[in-house]
Amino acid sequence: MSRFARLTALTVGTFCIASCSTGYSLLRSEVTTTRNTNSLTDIVGIILHTHFRTPFATTIVSMRSATQQGQWRLQDLLERLLVQHGRGQLVVQLEGIESHGEQQPPWSRSLLLAESFDALRTVFGELTLDRFDFSGRYLIVLEDAPVTLATVDRIFNELWVRQIVNVVVALRTTDEDERTGPVQLWTYYPFSPGLCRIPKPYLLFTWPQDTVLYGVDFYPRKNVQFHGCPLRVGSFETRPFTVLEAGAGVAVGAGPTLSGFEGDLLHSLALRFNFDVNVRVPPRSQQWGDAAFENSTGMMRMIYTEEVDFGISCLGVSYERSAMLKAGKVHFTTELVVVVPPGTPYTAFEKLFQPFQIAIWIATGLCTGIGFLVIAGLQLLPTNGTRATVRRYIVGDRDHHSPVLNIVRVLLSAPLPFTPTGTFPRTLLSQWMLVSLLLNLLYQGSLFQYLQRASMHQPMMTLAEIDRSGALYHISESARRYFDQYPQRLPRLRFFPNVPDSIAARLRWMGEHPRDPNVAMCTRDHVAYYNAQHGQRADGKRLLIARESMALYTVTILYPKRSMLTASFDEHIERIDSSGLLKHWSARYGDYHFFGSRKSDRRTEPSPINVAQLAGALQLLIGMLLGATLLFFAELGWARHGTRKQLYLRWENTSALIDQILKRTATHLTVLIESNLQSSTADHLSPSLGRHQQLRVLNLVIVADYEGFRRVADGFNDELFDFSGLYTVLIAAPAEHRLETAGAILRTLWALYIVNAIVLIGPPSDETIANGVRLYTYFPYGEGYCERALPVVWNVYQPDVGFVHPDRVLFPRKLRNFYNCPLVVATFPVFPFIIPNPTAGVGNELEGIEGTLLRTLMQRLNFRLQVAFVDPPDWGTAGPRDQATGASAYIRHLRANLTIGYWATTLHRNRYMANSFNYYTSQLVLAIAPGEPYTSLELLRFPFATPIWSLLFVSLTVGLAVIGVLRHRGSKALQRLVLGRTPASAWPGMLNVLLGGSIARPPTRNFARTLLFWWLAGTLVLRSAYTGSMFRFLQAGRNHTVPAGIPSLIAAGYRLYMYRNYSFIFDAYPHIQQHMHLVTAQQFREVIVDELQIAGAPLSVLLPLETVTFLNRNLTREGQLLRISRDRVYVAKLAIYTQRTSPLLGPLNKMLEIFVSSGLLNRWAGQYHQLQFLADPYRYRGRQQIALTDMVGAFIILLIGLGISSVVFIAELMLDATKVGTHATN
Repeated sequence: MSRFARLTALTVGTFCIASCSTGYSLLRSEVTTTRNTNSLTDIVGIILHTHFRTPFATTIVSMRSATQQGQWRLQDLLERLLVQHGRGQLVVQLEGIESHGEQQPPWSRSLLLAESFDALRTVFGELTLDRFDFSGRYLIVLEDAPVTLATVDRIFNELWVRQIVNVVVALRTTDEDERTGPVQLWTYYPFSPGLCRIPKPYLLFTWPQDTVLYGVDFYPRKNVQFHGCPLRVGSFETRPFTVLEAGAGVAVGAGPTLSGFEGDLLHSLALRFNFDVNVRVPPRSQQWGDAAFENSTGMMRMIYTEEVDFGISCLGVSYERSAMLKAGKVHFTTELVVVVPPGTPYTAFEKLFQPFQIAIWIATGLCTGIGFLVIAGLQLLPTNGTRATVRRYIVGDRDHHSPVLNIVRVLLSAPLPFTPTGTFPRTLLSQWMLVSLLLNLLYQGSLFQYLQRASMHQPMMTLAEIDRSGALYHISESARRYFDQYPQRLPRLRFFPNVPDSIAARLRWMGEHPRDPNVAMCTRDHVAYYNAQHGQRADGKRLLIARESMALYTVTILYPKRSMLTASFDEHIERIDSSGLLKHWSARYGDYHFFGSRKSDRRTEPSPINVAQLAGALQLLIGMLLGATLLFFAELGWARHGTRKQLYLRWENTSALIDQILKRTATHLTVLIESNLQSSTADHLSPSLGRHQQLRVLNLVIVADYEGFRRVADGFNDELFDFSGLYTVLIAAPAEHRLETAGAILRTLWALYIVNAIVLIGPPSDETIANGVRLYTYFPYGEGYCERALPVVWNVYQPDVGFVHPDRVLFPRKLRNFYNCPLVVATFPVFPFIIPNPTAGVGNELEGIEGTLLRTLMQRLNFRLQVAFVDPPDWGTAGPRDQATGASAYIRHLRANLTIGYWATTLHRNRYMANSFNYYTSQLVLAIAPGEPYTSLELLRFPFATPIWSLLFVSLTVGLAVIGVLRHRGSKALQRLVLGRTPASAWPGMLNVLLGGSIARPPTRNFARTLLFWWLAGTLVLRSAYTGSMFRFLQAGRNHTVPAGIPSLIAAGYRLYMYRNYSFIFDAYPHIQQHMHLVTAQQFREVIVDELQIAGAPLSVLLPLETVTFLNRNLTREGQLLRISRDRVYVAKLAIYTQRTSPLLGPLNKMLEIFVSSGLLNRWAGQYHQLQFLADPYRYRGRQQIALTDMVGAFIILLIGLGISSVVFIAELMLDATKVGTHATN
């Protein structure tokens, strides 16, 4: 063996790859081959070319023969397929070649070449799920001839046992010439008219007799039409997901029929794919059961043993179930909620005092007590006539009135037998009657609600309250996994018994035993269904749930591992889910009004929906259609211009090696070759290579010495090369100091952050022939050192035995463990994402959503965190190095390894830095002050519109004017006709009737009675309407509406505040930047938070929604609350940023994907971000008592009336004194 041959064999073993048609063309220039036509080769090559040439998918090739001649014929057939039809465009893997890389995913493209059926049968036992994807495409070629239809039927029966349906069998049925003889292509249908689960062979094509190829579908879909055949469906009753109804089923012995909204989904699938449903119920009411490879129970056992074709009944996704079964597309997402018992009821005595707060009761008692004190004070006046005079002017004549009793009567809305005669007592009585009228009307309206409805104390609303109460959790056995993270709750778990629909049975028991202190966990939809069925009955009680949910629950359909139904079912389910049908179906089965009472269906006047109200929905529809159209064209462009991975081969003066390498490599990678380029690679590319401008991932550099490598490395840049790819450097010239040379090369690569690199140094000498050729690499992080390129001998290749360490992969993962090396993180406080921990020392620990994420990354990757706080705290501008500012400058100047802290991905940032996987989505909203409050007099005016008040005062004025004219100008007969026998009481009587009082002496004439009846009827309607509307207005919101969006806020003169970190979203809106005011976090907490509590304050603050809820969690305890506007300003996709060529992105993205897919990140965010803090959680949400502020308007009217009465009283005294002086003079 020559010296070059040994080195060539080492290089081939290093890459384990094949060159493409370019390499083969170089080989064909020296070795002449003869291309013979063959009908079997031609038609198989067409199928491979049209259906197996897929980007990033490799075809596994298996060959089976019973004789040596058959093996030679199969090898010749494979050679013709690869040379004549593959042409370097088909990525193949020969069976039996060992791969020491990561675990190979199941093969989705398989080419089986067999001499005969007996040889083919040896392959069937090797078709396992861990190696092959049974839903992939299979091409079987039988080389021997002739092949009978019975043999075809036996092949298809073997495949159907494994549910492999996407298969084509190519064979010859005659012994004619193999070059020109006919070749038939066969497939089969497992479901056909009259045949269910019986493979029916189907002739696809006969070559070369059939010449039209474009209309032939070699792999038709077999799972879209079942021709009425029954499918076995595993299900059980768990309403409202699935409801079992007695029925004959589809055949003798079949199970019941299925309804519920998952039953509706099943009916839609049955209609779409034309199959009948045969429901199978788990025995002994085991329902979900345990998911285990051994000793599984319930539904899991039925699916795993393929007793049913699929299962549907509120089946959630979990790790254990996904390991043993195949999960379909998630078609419904709900929440696991905790059903809590209602609060303890109020006593009958407590209900009497519920309508008013204690302040109103005190105010009413003070007013009544002052009246009693005034009346008692009159008894202390001297008896020389002063007492009688003052009493007559203040409380009226003693012979007709009892002032103490009158106060009590008016307070209790009882009519007075006689009205006082003096003007001041009448005025005082009218004011007191008005106040008591409002008090009684509001008290009666509110007391009616409290007495007619069961008033309860507030139930348990959070999981912490449930834990403090020590209540037991009743759950299903399959839901225990949600409590494994809380060991303190495990002793309080109790499992549902094995009864049909155990969840519904438990909910019914809780409805019948409301005093039971324990709780139950189920989905929100179970509770909604119970409330819809039982909550509307006269004797039924609605179940309550805690406001804090336990977890999200994703519902799917589970299939056996080798099921053929998944692809077609998922496609139809995705259409149903995107159309919103499943949400519509689920809404029909439940009452989702859990918090607060439902709105009444009674309306004073129906109001139809107009076009203006639907304008937003129509605009959203048009926008979504345009977005879908743009996405469609983008996908077409991507499919047309997408390219495959290629090997970049660069050498200098080593052409002898290149020829041997290209001849001996296989043909599954394209090769881009460059040689002896004297200038920058990026500046002088051949025009013919314009289509190869994708990043170069696989790179082989062959140079003569280290200086040649330096020239090649000078051309490396991140515009052409993927520095996270694979790099192999081969030094062809002899080198005395091999370790030093390898160290120099690896240090050069580490300076470019190229980690996946291997160095080979040749040519081999006598020593290397004896001891093997060494492969040098480096680990940038290790025990006792950090960020150093120390060369190590990773493996040794010996020509006779191969690699000394075959278990070592050639390119190991080097960044899974940082060995406690420090990584510098540039950040700044962004609540609640980044929260510095002042008790953790020198800034080495961060709290918050992203702080927890960073701490978990540190634990999983084993690095030491060094936090560099950016001052001033700002993201800065990500531009060229000399223009970068803020945290971006730390990355651009290589002062930090990465940066985290509410980094939203933008095109400008991605141009100069590299971002990780987008792990969180946040919304920027406007925190805004509440609107100006309504005054107490405005609240009293609200029940009636201005025209009603105008008509009322006009009627009252006209009536009082008519009474006054008749009393002074009318005759006695006319006065009696209109006013009755007591004209002097007409004015007080009209006011008494208006305010709900009584008349001491009703009129006797018919005309006067008619007028009185008309006034009584009109005022009765007005008082009733005012009473009902007044109570609603006093309980409703008491603030004016604030503007919703930024344009309306600016138009209204509002000031727009924000941290300087968030100002980048308005860079494209200079007219908004003119109204921006940048503030610091200290100014926001000390000044602006207090200003946001002032009603009507014209200011707003731009904050993330998570920041608002986090701050409200503490502010609400102090009686403060940050309110947000209805419109969202910006949606931020958060990521970690680092250098463009940093090797950290690979391990970071792997960890981030795990955190996101497992739901850990949402759980971390839930510790700091709870949506219930958008409102005051400490405010009681039930029926509220009337506060003193609600009644200020009535007391203002009382004070005004007292002032007018006092003026009238003084005027009467002066008038009487004038009359007495006149009489004394006379």
